[in-house]
Amino acid sequence: MVGYLIALSLMTNEGLDLNTSNVPTVPIREARVMYIHDIAVNPEARGLGVADHLLQRLEEAVRGSAISLWHLVSVQGSQGFWEKRGFEVSSDPLPNGYGAEAVLMLRR
Repeated sequence: MVGYLIALSLMTNEGLDLNTSNVPTVPIREARVMYIHDIAVNPEARGLGVADHLLQRLEEAVRGSAISLWHLVSVQGSQGFWEKRGFEVSSDPLPNGYGAEAVLMLRR
Protein backbone atom coordinates (compact mmCIF):
# COMPACT_ATOMS: atom_id res chain seq x y z
CA MET A 1 0.00 0.00 0.00
CA VAL A 2 1.33 3.43 -0.91
CA GLY A 3 -1.31 5.57 0.79
CA TYR A 4 -4.81 5.97 2.13
CA LEU A 5 -7.46 8.61 2.68
CA ILE A 6 -10.24 8.46 5.28
CA ALA A 7 -13.14 10.85 4.80
CA LEU A 8 -16.63 11.08 6.27
CA SER A 9 -19.77 12.54 4.74
CA LEU A 10 -21.65 14.68 7.26
CA MET A 11 -24.72 16.91 7.45
CA THR A 12 -23.13 19.71 9.46
CA ASN A 13 -19.80 21.40 10.03
CA GLU A 14 -19.60 20.63 13.75
CA GLY A 15 -16.23 18.91 13.54
CA LEU A 16 -15.29 15.63 15.13
CA ASP A 17 -13.44 15.29 18.40
CA LEU A 18 -10.15 13.46 17.92
CA ASN A 19 -10.98 10.33 19.91
CA THR A 20 -14.72 10.17 19.42
CA SER A 21 -16.66 7.03 18.60
CA ASN A 22 -19.83 9.04 17.92
CA VAL A 23 -19.59 9.83 14.22
CA PRO A 24 -22.86 11.07 12.67
CA THR A 25 -22.16 10.09 9.07
CA VAL A 26 -24.81 10.14 6.36
CA PRO A 27 -24.84 8.78 2.79
CA ILE A 28 -23.05 11.05 0.32
CA ARG A 29 -26.35 11.80 -1.44
CA GLU A 30 -27.62 13.39 1.83
CA ALA A 31 -24.37 15.03 2.97
CA ARG A 32 -23.55 18.72 2.95
CA VAL A 33 -20.00 18.46 4.35
CA MET A 34 -17.05 16.22 3.53
CA TYR A 35 -14.72 15.82 6.50
CA ILE A 36 -11.23 14.58 5.67
CA HIS A 37 -10.08 12.71 8.74
CA ASP A 38 -6.72 11.42 7.58
CA ILE A 39 -4.51 11.08 4.55
CA ALA A 40 -1.15 9.34 4.58
CA VAL A 41 1.39 8.35 1.97
CA ASN A 42 4.24 5.88 2.40
CA PRO A 43 7.49 7.90 2.66
CA GLU A 44 8.91 5.98 -0.32
CA ALA A 45 6.00 7.20 -2.50
CA ARG A 46 5.99 10.84 -1.43
CA GLY A 47 6.40 13.33 -4.25
CA LEU A 48 4.71 11.01 -6.76
CA GLY A 49 1.28 12.65 -6.57
CA VAL A 50 -0.36 9.89 -4.53
CA ALA A 51 -2.12 12.29 -2.14
CA ASP A 52 -3.47 14.37 -5.01
CA HIS A 53 -4.68 11.22 -6.74
CA LEU A 54 -6.52 10.12 -3.60
CA LEU A 55 -8.11 13.57 -3.22
CA GLN A 56 -9.16 13.57 -6.89
CA ARG A 57 -10.83 10.19 -6.46
CA LEU A 58 -12.75 11.50 -3.45
CA GLU A 59 -13.81 14.60 -5.38
CA GLU A 60 -15.03 12.37 -8.21
CA ALA A 61 -17.02 10.27 -5.74
CA VAL A 62 -18.92 13.31 -4.43
CA ARG A 63 -19.37 15.12 -7.75
CA GLY A 64 -23.03 15.91 -8.27
CA SER A 65 -23.83 15.71 -4.56
CA ALA A 66 -24.95 18.61 -2.37
CA ILE A 67 -21.59 18.75 -0.58
CA SER A 68 -20.61 22.40 -0.50
CA LEU A 69 -18.03 22.43 2.29
CA TRP A 70 -14.83 20.47 2.85
CA HIS A 71 -13.52 20.39 6.39
CA LEU A 72 -10.37 19.04 8.08
CA VAL A 73 -7.97 19.54 10.95
CA SER A 74 -4.42 20.08 9.76
CA VAL A 75 -1.78 18.46 12.01
CA GLN A 76 1.93 17.67 11.88
CA GLY A 77 2.78 20.81 9.92
CA SER A 78 0.51 19.98 6.96
CA GLN A 79 -1.17 23.41 6.72
CA GLY A 80 0.82 24.41 3.61
CA PHE A 81 -0.09 21.15 1.87
CA TRP A 82 -3.79 21.87 2.40
CA GLU A 83 -3.50 25.54 1.45
CA LYS A 84 -2.05 24.50 -1.93
CA ARG A 85 -5.25 22.48 -2.41
CA GLY A 86 -7.58 25.38 -1.75
CA PHE A 87 -8.18 25.05 1.99
CA GLU A 88 -8.17 28.12 4.23
CA VAL A 89 -7.65 28.48 7.96
CA SER A 90 -10.95 28.81 9.82
CA SER A 91 -11.55 30.94 12.88
CA ASP A 92 -14.04 28.37 14.21
CA PRO A 93 -12.91 26.52 17.35
CA LEU A 94 -11.03 23.26 16.96
CA PRO A 95 -12.79 20.04 17.90
CA ASN A 96 -11.68 18.58 21.24
CA GLY A 97 -8.52 16.53 21.57
CA TYR A 98 -6.20 18.25 19.10
CA GLY A 99 -2.93 19.81 20.18
CA ALA A 100 -1.84 23.42 19.97
CA GLU A 101 -0.27 22.89 16.54
CA ALA A 102 -3.58 21.78 14.97
CA VAL A 103 -5.37 24.11 12.55
CA LEU A 104 -9.01 23.90 11.46
CA MET A 105 -9.28 24.35 7.69
CA LEU A 106 -12.19 24.71 5.26
CA ARG A 107 -12.72 24.74 1.51
CA ARG A 108 -15.95 25.86 -0.14
